Amino acid sequence: MPARSPRPWPDAPASWRWRGFGVPVHIREGSPLSFFHPEGPEGPRYRLEHRQDGLHLVGGPERAWSVAELQTKLEADPACFSTSALLRPLLQDSLLPTAAYVGGPGEVDYFAQLPPLYEAFGLPPPLLVPRARFRVLEDKTTRLLEELGLTPEEAEGPADAVLARANRDTGAWPAPERVQADLLDPFTAALSAARGVIASLDPGLDKNAARTEETVRQAVGKLVDKYRATLLRRDETRVATVERLQAALRPDGAPQERVYALSTYAARYGARRLVELALAGCDPFDPRVKDILP
Repeated sequence: MPARSPRPWPDAPASWRWRGFGVPVHIREGSPLSFFHPEGPEGPRYRLEHRQDGLHLVGGPERAWSVAELQTKLEADPACFSTSALLRPLLQDSLLPTAAYVGGPGEVDYFAQLPPLYEAFGLPPPLLVPRARFRVLEDKTTRLLEELGLTPEEAEGPADAVLARANRDTGAWPAPERVQADLLDPFTAALSAARGVIASLDPGLDKNAARTEETVRQAVGKLVDKYRATLLRRDETRVATVERLQAALRPDGAPQERVYALSTYAARYGARRLVELALAGCDPFDPRVKDILP
């Protein structure tokens, strides 16, 4: 079963949403899944979009192309068209049939969209094998994790959420839940006592009282949310520690493998040692991220 995508796609067909999948490649109604290079294979590529007078280049020169013109182009120079992320696997499998496809989370997500296309082209889809993944925990990273009392998984996500998980002493500042209760409890008690008197004067006023209570709850909730965020960010040193940790685990917000080449860590710890650690730490049939300590 392909890995579930964390990226929501609100326009996804219901048959996709109830399976729990997000759709990583947005499909535009009336647009081909291929790209067109009107200036030749080396020129810029454009997505085609259906309009009343023909197909137009999205973001390109304003001109209508007929289906017949595009077919002529395709026959004369097929390289004037290139595949999208959804068509590329089918082109690959047409040229070189694939028994199994080893891919990362994003690539596996693409394949969750592809069964209808494989069926339309009469091709058997390959087996999907999530590739092994690892994350390098250098000494400075492990020290930061120990300082914050977090695991690598707990250090992922929005900074405020990570700060909330970290071991922090808020000192004399009351917890946000206590502030909310101190603000709301006296108000709700007083309003509850007064609603009977208000309703006896005019039953319609009870709805006004209910709306007033909801408005106050929302206002207090916003205030408490801001208080919670301020409390979490009060310790600038701890905030900086979280930022350094997250930059080490996910540089620029991306997995290490998307930012650093193998040579980055090989230059620090030796290519052979890094390869040995990766082979020893990764299970080829377990897609979870494994941590290796050089």
